[in-house]
Amino acid sequence: MSAEIKSAALDVADNIWSFARTVSSAAVHSVQWTSGALAGEFNTKATVGQIMVDAAISMFPIAGEVTAARDATAISLRMSGSEQEANNTWNWVSLVLCLLAVVPVLGGVLKGVGRLLMRAASKSEDVVKLGTEILAFLRKMGYGDAHKWLMALDFAKYQQPVKQAFNTLVQRLVQASAFVVKNLGGVLPPSVRNALQALQAKLQHLQMLAERKIPQAFVELNARLNQVRAELVSGQWAKVHVGGGAVKVQTTEARIARKSDIVIESKGHTSAHSYTHKEGWPSLIGYKKTENLPDGSTLDFFPNLESFSIKAPIRPELLAPGQSVPLVRVLDTSRGGKDKAGGFWTVALPPNGKTWRLDCAIKSAWNSNGQYVRLDRIPTVAEMRAKNISVPDDWDGVRAWSGRIAEQVDMEKLHNGSAVGTGVLLPGGDVQLYIDFYDPHHRPLKEWIERTLVAQPTNWKDATIPQALTDQVEYLHAWEFATKTTRDGYTRRISATAAKQTNNQTNHPHER
Repeated sequence: MSAEIKSAALDVADNIWSFARTVSSAAVHSVQWTSGALAGEFNTKATVGQIMVDAAISMFPIAGEVTAARDATAISLRMSGSEQEANNTWNWVSLVLCLLAVVPVLGGVLKGVGRLLMRAASKSEDVVKLGTEILAFLRKMGYGDAHKWLMALDFAKYQQPVKQAFNTLVQRLVQASAFVVKNLGGVLPPSVRNALQALQAKLQHLQMLAERKIPQAFVELNARLNQVRAELVSGQWAKVHVGGGAVKVQTTEARIARKSDIVIESKGHTSAHSYTHKEGWPSLIGYKKTENLPDGSTLDFFPNLESFSIKAPIRPELLAPGQSVPLVRVLDTSRGGKDKAGGFWTVALPPNGKTWRLDCAIKSAWNSNGQYVRLDRIPTVAEMRAKNISVPDDWDGVRAWSGRIAEQVDMEKLHNGSAVGTGVLLPGGDVQLYIDFYDPHHRPLKEWIERTLVAQPTNWKDATIPQALTDQVEYLHAWEFATKTTRDGYTRRISATAAKQTNNQTNHPHER
C-alpha cells in the first residue's frame, strides 16, 4: 500500500470514528471510546479506513486520485452525521469539486478552476487577481487560448456525471460499511459498529437531498465564474515585427480588462503526455519532476517526454555507426562549450535567431546562443577506440527519439524564486532528436562529441525577443512559471515501460 493511500485510510478512519461520536450518546460513548482506545484499536481503525477508501477510489478514472476518494468520503460522512452540515451549500460545492474528477480528461482542469473560485470566495480575494490566476492555471494545463476556453465553460454541463458519481459513491460506502460490520463487528467499539449500521439510511437520505443540492452547488460555481468573466475582455489580432519578420500576435490575449498582454499565436504544438516505448531505448519518463497544483495536491511530470509535441508521433531512431546525420546543437557561449553533449538536437541549423527562439521554443533563461556544433556522422567503434574511448564490441549506434518540439511560455522560475523571461508564447514545431547522454549506452558518443566537435559562431543578432514586444507582456503569476502540466491535471498513465535511470539525472529541456 502506498504512503498516500495509508494516509488517506487513516484520515477516513478518523472521520468514521468522529461520525460514531456524533451519532452515539455521549454517556455511552465516553466509556466505550476510552476502553476502545486502551484496547489498542489503531490497526482496526486503519483497516476500516482502508476498506472505505478502496471502495471509493476505483470509481475515479484517473490513476492515483486518492485525494478525491478521501475527501468525497469524508464530506459524505460529515453530512450524514449532521442535518446542519447536510444543508450547508459549501459542503455540496466541495463534494462536487471532488466528484468532478470523474469527468474524463477535463476533470482535473474543472476541479482546479473550481477550487480557485471557492478559495477566492472564502477569502474575499480580488476578482481581477483571481482571473489572472485562473488564466495562468489554464495556460499551465496546456490551453493556448485560455480566454476562449474559460468563456465557453459551463459547470452545469457536468451535473449528470457528478450525480451519477455521487450515487455510485453512496452505493459503495453502504456496501463497504455492511462488509465492515459483518467481518469486523466483533472488534469494533460498539459506538462505531452502531454508527456504521445506521449509515445506510443516512446516506440514502443524503441521496435524496443531492437531487436538489448538487444543482444548487453548480449554480454557485457558475455564479462565481461569471463574476470573473465579467472582468475579461477579448483581444484583437495584430502583426508585430520580431527579428526582422512579422508574426501574428493577440493584444491583451483576453487576459484581464485594463491590462495588456501580447502572445505569439499557438500552432497547436502542446506537450505530449504518452508515447509507445521501444525496448532497449532510454525511457522518456526516466526523468521526473514534481509540481504543486493550486488545489494543494502534487503532480509528477516528465520534462523530456513533454518537450515533444502532440502533433507528430514520437519515434525511436537508430543512428548506426558510420551513418551520415547531420545533427545540430546551439550552445550558450556563457557556458564555455560545456553543453556540447546535451540531450536536444535539431536536424539543421535554423536560418536565424528568431526562427531558433520561436520554432525550437527556447526560453530566454535556457540559452542565449552564440555558438553551435554539428555532428555530421555517427562515429564507428574503431574511430572512437582510436581516440582511446572505451566502447563495447556490440555498440550499435545512437538510440534517439525523434518528433516535433512542443510550445513553451518564455518564463522560467529560478531557484531563488525570481523569474526570467518575457511571457511570450514560443510556438515550437521544429523537428528535434533527443539523445539521453545519461544512459550508459551513449557515454562513448558523449566523450566523442566533447573531444572532437568544434564550436562555430552562430552570428545571430536577432535571438532576443525585442523590447518593443516585451514591454507589452504582463509578467505571469509565480506558479505559472513552472513547466506546463497535463490537461487532466493528474498522474499520467504512460503507455511505456520506464527504463531505470540514475537518481541524479538532470538532462531536461533547460539544456537546449
